[in-house]
Amino acid sequence: MIQLLQEIGWDENFDEIKNLKNLSQNPKYHPEGDVDIHTILVMNEAAKIAERENLSMKDKEILIYSALAHDFGKYGTTFQKPDKNGDMQWVSPGHEEQSGPMAEKFLKSIGANQKIIDHVVPLVQNHMQHIVFDNAKNKEAFVKKLAEKLMPSNIKMLNYLIEADHSGRHPLPKTLPEQAKNMAIIADQNNVLMHKHPDLLEGKDVIKYTGIITVESNIIK
Repeated sequence: MIQLLQEIGWDENFDEIKNLKNLSQNPKYHPEGDVDIHTILVMNEAAKIAERENLSMKDKEILIYSALAHDFGKYGTTFQKPDKNGDMQWVSPGHEEQSGPMAEKFLKSIGANQKIIDHVVPLVQNHMQHIVFDNAKNKEAFVKKLAEKLMPSNIKMLNYLIEADHSGRHPLPKTLPEQAKNMAIIADQNNVLMHKHPDLLEGKDVIKYTGIITVESNIIK
């Protein structure tokens, strides 16, 4: 899709895609090249994962859109800085968070279903959380909070995106990072792999003690 848009010049109509071209990355982590090349590879891997896991059409759409948009935020956040040895390297701090609203804007512009967008945005905004998880002191609390942040999506879908992201870095091996595997294990142990942790207190818990039921604007005791 991206290659076709580039070949016929229609990528000019989609800033979020156009701006990925010639956008450099650190070759240590991205030997495949610029962000547009990486995005193409990640989308292809996402499609393969969707087939392998026999995802529903809705989840397949969510995963591939997430793969497309996951690095939109690198445009505007990428620059060079010296590493500890003084060598210049490309970095993109904050691109994860920036990619979320850019994904929403782009998907709305092409007429994507809002329910799909609602899943894609939190996945895109959190696609590097496995790295944060690895350094978290309280990993159980971390996965519970992450499950909340990902709603209405979930950690299992996030791991599919992480796998696609790391598999789209040819010639590096296609893999799901160990941090993400461990994150999924802890999430599953805490029953938040597929959904958020139940709220400690819900409205129904309060109502049974107050005896108050709200119907539109009228309160009946």
